[in-house]
Amino acid sequence: MVEMALRLTDPKDGVERNAYLEGMLLHARNVIEFLRTKSTPRGDDDMWPGDFVTGWGAVEIESFADEWRAINKHLSHLTWTRTEGKRKWDRDDIVPRVLEAFRIFVVYAESTHAPQALNLRTVYMHAMLTLQQRSSGG
Repeated sequence: MVEMALRLTDPKDGVERNAYLEGMLLHARNVIEFLRTKSTPRGDDDMWPGDFVTGWGAVEIESFADEWRAINKHLSHLTWTRTEGKRKWDRDDIVPRVLEAFRIFVVYAESTHAPQALNLRTVYMHAMLTLQQRSSGG
């Protein structure tokens, strides 16, 4: 998600920009869906918070209601809404909010001494470092 969002700043053309935008939105949607899952998912091999921690109070979808609805209508499903024109996506809003929600999950995992807490922290730190380095031109 972070890599895709950062590459949006310098696309070669509209096709490349759309590819990066759709990649960012797809990854954002996947993280949001993961964090809001309250029970075992439908798919046999779908990850959900219960694979990592017990007692996770899922992130309420209302905190991502606009993005969730828009991503589903404009990216994930064939809808008539897609034909009504382009939507403006604010990566500088979506990415930090999704990362903050994931950080909350990581802190919860650490507080419960979950076996995968260190791995989750590593994933979070990698995303944050990438975002900071690329944003500062490093």
